[in-house]
Amino acid sequence: MILFYCLISLVAAFLTFECSKISWLGPIRASCVLTLLSFIDFAIINYFYAIDIRFVTTLFFGATFVGMSCPTKIGHLGLSVSALVFTLLFFNLVPLLEGMGGALGLSAFLSVFLMALIKKSFYFFKVK
Repeated sequence: MILFYCLISLVAAFLTFECSKISWLGPIRASCVLTLLSFIDFAIINYFYAIDIRFVTTLFFGATFVGMSCPTKIGHLGLSVSALVFTLLFFNLVPLLEGMGGALGLSAFLSVFLMALIKKSFYFFKVK
């Protein structure tokens, strides 16, 4: 089941990342539209297979935060690692923090920040 959640997170992050490049859409509208569409999709899936819609759409919504990253700062590899780290942080932070926003925002921030920190450390410690 964890692989299913990782896949959801990757799809949400990449769709938001690519849709945010559309000039009239932008990252915030892309996140909003994709989250609404995902709710409809997961409701249809729930009709055939029993899934926790609230949990899955919350995971999708949080992963769209990761996808709102700036394309010049984070590439596709960094985005995929950040989305996977987000999934792991999401599972660990949601039970600890009250309210959906705190856990989602903190998980998304920490995953992207960790990826940016790793990227900077590779450039800093690069042997010449």
